[in-house]
Amino acid sequence: MTGLCDELRLLEAAAGFGAVDPSPLAPLATCTIVGPVRRDKLVMTLRGTEVVSDFTHVLALECARRLRRDRDTPVRLTTSQRVVRAQEIPKRPGDSHHFRLFTLATDDESESTASWADALIEHVRALRSGFDELTQEGYTFRRRSVRLLATAARSADRISEQLAPVEAVVCGPLDHRITTVCASRSSASRRTAASSRSPTAAPSSESPGWPPTAAWCSWRVDWAPSW
Repeated sequence: MTGLCDELRLLEAAAGFGAVDPSPLAPLATCTIVGPVRRDKLVMTLRGTEVVSDFTHVLALECARRLRRDRDTPVRLTTSQRVVRAQEIPKRPGDSHHFRLFTLATDDESESTASWADALIEHVRALRSGFDELTQEGYTFRRRSVRLLATAARSADRISEQLAPVEAVVCGPLDHRITTVCASRSSASRRTAASSRSPTAAPSSESPGWPPTAAWCSWRVDWAPSW
């Protein structure tokens, strides 16, 4: 469980993103249509809504809505909210059906590889700053590393060069049938964070109008509060 001070530190670490406070409910299928989330993770209601299982998808839709109003201004949003997952979970200390996610999302009109790479770098740096801020609250993060998957080696090199001086970066090819290319999330429960980038999901990275390069970047840390 994270306290208010922890949330404020995370949001301060993402100073370049606008903080929002979305509803814990979303229209039914938001998390399965916008992104590849299995339905067995969802808690559905009787009124055509679902309890949000990942605010990445909610922020992606909000980014698209804001960009429609002003296509000349990139949209950067962040939130820290509690989510609920319905599927069976491992019986390990710290795992729970409900936990808090620190989420980032970016959207703009550019489809250039450089723009997508720069946005992903910005996300990872914000997450890294968030981890650094939490260490001041007594949290300990050991063996921090970044796993970067990309459809183009050139993009992977561009991103890893920017991150490698501070974090250990492991690169590999991205081969996903469904790719959500820029929303980032950081789990404030026991472990994990992930990054990618886009307002919507597409059937594949080869769809018409889809950016030529897609990338998925995940954090791997062992998380242990010192209290």
